[in-house]
Amino acid sequence: MTLHELAERYCHLVDGSPGYADQLAWCCARLDAYLGRAARVADLSESMLNDWLDSVRDRLSPVTRRQRRNIILRLWKHAARHGICAAKPDTDEVVRIKLRQRPPQAWSIDQVRQLLAVASQLTGTYDRRWPKSLFWRSWILAAWDVGWRSCDAFALEIRQLSAKLALVQRKTGRTLYARLRTQALAAIEKWLDATGRDRRYVWERWCGRGAWCRIAQRLVKRSGLPGSIGWLRASAGTACELAFPQRGYLFLGNTPAIFYGHYFDRRLCDDFPQPPELV
Repeated sequence: MTLHELAERYCHLVDGSPGYADQLAWCCARLDAYLGRAARVADLSESMLNDWLDSVRDRLSPVTRRQRRNIILRLWKHAARHGICAAKPDTDEVVRIKLRQRPPQAWSIDQVRQLLAVASQLTGTYDRRWPKSLFWRSWILAAWDVGWRSCDAFALEIRQLSAKLALVQRKTGRTLYARLRTQALAAIEKWLDATGRDRRYVWERWCGRGAWCRIAQRLVKRSGLPGSIGWLRASAGTACELAFPQRGYLFLGNTPAIFYGHYFDRRLCDDFPQPPELV
């Protein structure tokens, strides 16, 4: 049995969300790439898992490495429990990954405007069909208004398009209530007019997820900004929190703990809580 097949079985049994299924599949695909072939349940061993996690130490965050570790161990334990493999993992023999908290990072509103301006000036098309400038302008404006993850943006269907949206998030399964403003809606309509409406989704991902992330990273770098396109979600959430205190987590569809711990960049606040001045 391949690891992908095991992941599909496990996700079905735990009634995982589409986002969780994507997460499992992505992790399995990364292990496939490391091995140079489709990973199988028989390949699972403590030494193999340690070697894989060590190989990405310098280019992945501790959060991502621990997430991969936990996913593989979870699948492995499931396989052992159901007799798909002979023995369960000895977790004491698998490298432990300590998390060192990093403050959330976001762009200022002016930096997001800079990203939008550069995106609007792009020329050419992707895959000989999708105009670069129209794609990114509509995508950035909508992401700013809604604060969604990219997986939710690409899941937006043309028939769902309206000023007010109620979206079930792929990762969490929670409903996100959002509003697209006039400028974002106009940019989306212009995108659809140019690319046609003979498809299901508003934005088609014309390449694989990894390639799309690299394309987005080039846009961020070209705009002279730090970070990655993922900062756009944190930036929208931070701007919303500054405008509407104690409501930013509602905008992103998070719990307060997740929002303030992972998305709200306090460095962009004008006022910090402090005791009275001494002198």
